[in-house]
Amino acid sequence: MSILSINGSPIPDPSKLEMTISDISSGNSGRNAAGDLLKDKIAQKVSLSCSWSWLTNVQCSQLLNAVDPIYFSVTYPDPKEGTTLTKTMYVGDRTAPVYWVQNGVPGWQGVAMDLIEK
Repeated sequence: MSILSINGSPIPDPSKLEMTISDISSGNSGRNAAGDLLKDKIAQKVSLSCSWSWLTNVQCSQLLNAVDPIYFSVTYPDPKEGTTLTKTMYVGDRTAPVYWVQNGVPGWQGVAMDLIEK
């Protein structure tokens, strides 16, 4: 069983999976004249930084195509909640450095992307 799935389909397990929790503040947040922070937290969002040590050409293609839509569902283990969650996310920049070529078919090392909660 894969640790991550996109739109209900398992993807190869990443070699690195790091979750970041970000507080989203309204435009009314900022520092006052005394220098104190006045924070109006309106949401909390999760992002997953993922990388794969190596992927075959087929695996890399399937992964990159899975995150091609603007939004998609991602099921992942959430350390804050202590359970598996599914959230609607989008993808940031994706990198896919070629590692080797065998019989004209590339293999990929260090594929990386961030999956960011909508």
